[in-house]
Amino acid sequence: MTASVQKFSWENNLPVVDNLLGAGGKKKKKKQLGGGAKKKHVHKNVRMAVLKYFRIDGEGEHATVTRTRTECPECGAGVFMAKHFDRESCGKCGLSIRRK
Repeated sequence: MTASVQKFSWENNLPVVDNLLGAGGKKKKKKQLGGGAKKKHVHKNVRMAVLKYFRIDGEGEHATVTRTRTECPECGAGVFMAKHFDRESCGKCGLSIRRK
C-alpha cells in the first residue's frame, strides 16, 4: 500500500523502517592511567672505596692497619658488611646484624 492509495493526511503517523549503517561496532579499549616508565636504579661508582675499609695508624715501620668494617661471618674473608645507622648488612648473602 502506498500513501496515495491510503487516505493520507499530515496528521497520520507513518511507520518508517530503514536499516541504519554503523550501529556502534566494536567497543573501544579504555586507556590505562599510568605515570610513565619507572626509572632504573643507577649504580653510583665511588672512587677509591677500598680506603673506607681500612684505617692506618702511625707512620713508617710502626704503622698499624685496622679494619673499619666487619667481615661477613657467613661469606668469610674479603667480604665486608655495609654500615647502616641501625644495622650492618652483607651485600653478597643478605645477612643483617642489628647494632646496639
